[in-house]
Order: sequence, then structure tokens, then C-alpha cells
Amino acid sequence: MKRDFHYNSPKMKSRRKELRNKLTPQEKKLWAMIKNSRIGYKFIRQYSVDNYVLDFFCPEKRIGIEIDGSSHLNKVDYDLFRIRYISACVMKHPPLTAKPRPKGENKRGNEGVIFSLA
Repeated sequence: MKRDFHYNSPKMKSRRKELRNKLTPQEKKLWAMIKNSRIGYKFIRQYSVDNYVLDFFCPEKRIGIEIDGSSHLNKVDYDLFRIRYISACVMKHPPLTAKPRPKGENKRGNEGVIFSLA
């Protein structure tokens, strides 16, 4: 019997691994803050839903986090479709987006990471 994978499909494994090995500076900073359940919940890096990959995902709370960086420039329509699709498949809440913090706003040492609802 053939099994359809929607979540962390084996066909996306190499892409997820590639993305984990090429984290952006903002992704690295956020991962340092949330890895090993440091905030009370387990997060997974590079979680796939069909052909889309979320930067971070908390299975227990079904919350996704996306880092908006230069790879998202000029892809507004694509990103909107992608986020809506992923949200419909796995999320209880819209994904959080982390946007680069403007220079000079480093008040807590978390430079480069701001959260907002998508």
C-alpha cells in the first residue's frame, strides 16, 4: 500500500538537510534561543509540508515560524499562497514571521529577530 507523505516527506529530506546546513544569521540566532526546548516546547528545524519547508515548527502546539529574509524579496504572492497552504494543512494559528530588526534596536541582544503574526 502506497503511503502519501504530507509532513516531512522522504522526497524532501535532502532539501530539508540542505536548508538546515545553510541557516541564515537570523535563523541561527532564533535556533539558539529555542533549541533543546529552551522555551518549554520542542521545535524542529526545516519541517516540510508537501513541497514547502517551514523554518521552525512546534508539533505540540502546531505553531510554525518563518524567517523573512532576502530569499523572500519579490515573492509576496508566492509566500502568501505558501503560508495559507501550510496553515490549512498543519497549523492551529498563522505562522509567526521573524523579520530583520532595524539597526540600533538591539535592546535585548536578540538582534535580527522580531516576531509578528503573518
